[in-house]
Order: sequence, then C-alpha cells, then structure tokens
Amino acid sequence: MGNQNLQRRAFVWRSINWAKVQRYVFKLQKRIFQAAKSGQDAKVRRLQRLLVKSYYARLLAIRL
Repeated sequence: MGNQNLQRRAFVWRSINWAKVQRYVFKLQKRIFQAAKSGQDAKVRRLQRLLVKSYYARLLAIRL
C-alpha cells in the first residue's frame, strides 16, 4: 500500500461528520426502544437488522 493511499484514507477518516453519525445511530436505537416498548416485535427485528447493517453504526463501532 502506497504512502499516498494511506494519506487519502486518513483524510477521508478525519473528514467524517461524527456528530451526524452519532445522531443517526442514536435515533435508530431510540426507534428500536420505542417499538420494543409498544410490543411491535416485527418492527424491532427489522430495525435491529437495519442497525447491524448500517454503515454509520459500523463506523461508530470501530471509531477510536
């Protein structure tokens, strides 16, 4: 892997809007909670799957 490629990846990582990422994941978690609280099991499973597959959730999971 070239030095230029590493620099590009570092730039992309630093340019991520982390507030937006956190807000999206939190809102999705909140929707899951509300659905579980109201007994909507199918909706809970669907939203959980969406959270697991979410690009933003993955970013947040590996953030240092």
